[in-house]
Amino acid sequence: MAFNLRNRSILRELDFTPADWHFLLDLAAELKRAKYSGRETPRLSGKNLVLALGEGTGSGRHPMEVAVHDQGAHLAVIPLVDVTVGQARKDQARMLGRLFDGIVCCGMDHEDVEVFGLHSGVPVWNLSSSAWRPTQALSDVFTMREHCAKSDGEIAFAFYGDARSGLANSLLVTGAMIGMDVRIIGPSVRWNSHDVIKEGRWIADRTGARITHSEDIVEGAHGVDYVYTDSWFSPGEPRAVWNERVALLRRYQITMDVLRATGNARVKFMHSLPAFHTRRTDLGNKVFERTGMDSLEVTDEVFESSHSIVFDQVENVVHMAKAVLLATLGS
Repeated sequence: MAFNLRNRSILRELDFTPADWHFLLDLAAELKRAKYSGRETPRLSGKNLVLALGEGTGSGRHPMEVAVHDQGAHLAVIPLVDVTVGQARKDQARMLGRLFDGIVCCGMDHEDVEVFGLHSGVPVWNLSSSAWRPTQALSDVFTMREHCAKSDGEIAFAFYGDARSGLANSLLVTGAMIGMDVRIIGPSVRWNSHDVIKEGRWIADRTGARITHSEDIVEGAHGVDYVYTDSWFSPGEPRAVWNERVALLRRYQITMDVLRATGNARVKFMHSLPAFHTRRTDLGNKVFERTGMDSLEVTDEVFESSHSIVFDQVENVVHMAKAVLLATLGS
């Protein structure tokens, strides 16, 4: 089957097909092998890209910087507040589209990402928004493939905690597209929105994926290959929500007991980072002062264990970013 993603923006999973996603996963694997074997060929030479940073973000930029550098392009990093104070998003999109060959959006409201996709006139790639994180979710499925000999349809993963996030939405829909066993475990008030669940189930009906939402910590873990969690606080959220969020989610913290509940001695732990797993930082101490907890969504014991593959995830974002860029912009 021929694929043509040329000049397309990648803003959210729902705009693509399972076949498109399988193609990008296979391309990322090919690009990783090329880098490791010294056969990588820069195919973005002469391209000028811009990373548009929203508020409360920054860590997501580094894999993209490496990916762009390896492929021979130039990347400008611009906090959107510095573009022009008070300038409308539509005007920002049109201005950046005249200057650059493509725009990477990171840490923006998803409505603003859609405005960039509609008005810039160049491909726009959503690294992370308030509603979706397609590159991260694709990269995570790539990582799951690497660490499990099962076929895509046999892989099961459970996401614990706050599923009202762009990451959880993307994991659910991407898992559905790939045909996986997807479990969202947490308080029902923090499950994915009704619309996201509806779309995920519609896709699952066609791919054979299984989607489960549950508040049961032990039942959700049984038999999974991967236990995944994320920060309970989103970038830019006021600290006033900390106490309420911790009270709601603290029983969904990933501990060794959760990993044992899977019944799978080879179960792996995943997290998109940064993780609140220790007091050994200034922010960790502030978290402790407010909550009385040494760690939040995951214990240090789990994070530092042999089950943890979080830094494999970090590396694989680079290879998936290359796949996304080359499939849509490469020569």
